[in-house]
Amino acid sequence: MRNEDFRRSTGQSGGFPQPAHMVNCLTAPAAPALLWGAVFTGMNSMQGGAVSARSFAVNAAAIYTYGALQCPLEAVHGRRSLLHNGLAGGLLGFVGVERGAALMVLVLLLVLLLVLLVLLLLLLLVLLLVLALLLLLLLLALLAPPLLLLLLLLVLVLLALLALLAPPLPSPPR
Repeated sequence: MRNEDFRRSTGQSGGFPQPAHMVNCLTAPAAPALLWGAVFTGMNSMQGGAVSARSFAVNAAAIYTYGALQCPLEAVHGRRSLLHNGLAGGLLGFVGVERGAALMVLVLLLVLLLVLLVLLLLLLLVLLLVLALLLLLLLLALLAPPLLLLLLLLVLVLLALLALLAPPLPSPPR
């Protein structure tokens, strides 16, 4: 996928990931993780290993975490990169080899909790901003109705200026 296609599909141009993209980062790796967790568990059994729910869970969790770690890195840089694959895979490989599978599952859960915490903080920030805006509008409506109309006119002018200064949308592919 080209960089322009990636930016268009994620709504990212680099910088802090958007909440919608972060939700996608948490949900998109689930199906591939289940599929490839089953494949790797089957390959392990063909090599003489025991088939167990634990081995499937460890395989699926590792693949899920790999995808969940890689996705925000891509959003921050605004493009896919081999470096992101190396960082995500290297971290999981290091934890798996150095500490054993039990600690790897713990790290996977901690990463998931961290991502969920970031999403909750973003939601809280949006709610606080909306509440502050509503309180400001209520205060202005109580104090001076003509001032409120002037403020609304100013907001509309600022929105029009932002619309003029915004970069043009990319043309659709032909």
